[in-house]
Amino acid sequence: MGSDELVLKSLGAVDNSGRITSMGEQMVKIPTDPRAARALLEGAPLFGALPVAEAVALLASSERIASADLQELLVSIRRASHSGHRAWKHEAAAHGTAGGGEGSRQARTTCASHCFVGRGIISHQRTGLPAMGCPQSWAR
Repeated sequence: MGSDELVLKSLGAVDNSGRITSMGEQMVKIPTDPRAARALLEGAPLFGALPVAEAVALLASSERIASADLQELLVSIRRASHSGHRAWKHEAAAHGTAGGGEGSRQARTTCASHCFVGRGIISHQRTGLPAMGCPQSWAR
């Protein structure tokens, strides 16, 4: 089995025989790489479509910060003066509707107490989203 197929299997996109799963069928509808698609699909119902789209766009970008703090980088890149702001904003908007729906609205309501006011990203999301995109790297 090739490494690409192993990644797809670990993401639940294909089964043991290499056939596409229902998760895989949902993933192919999102115009991004498989890991980002999985994170968008799994994260939106938990954290809300917009915060997840922003975090996925941030993780997919080449932007980095010395502290490696996702929250700090998000605050920085949200400023229009940041050199990566336009590209990040465009990417986040492109992902904004993926995995959205009623679960996303409900998550924004139920998780409101965990949000950083004015920033819209949920504290648990900082570790949860990378895990959703790379499930083979985390304990189940």
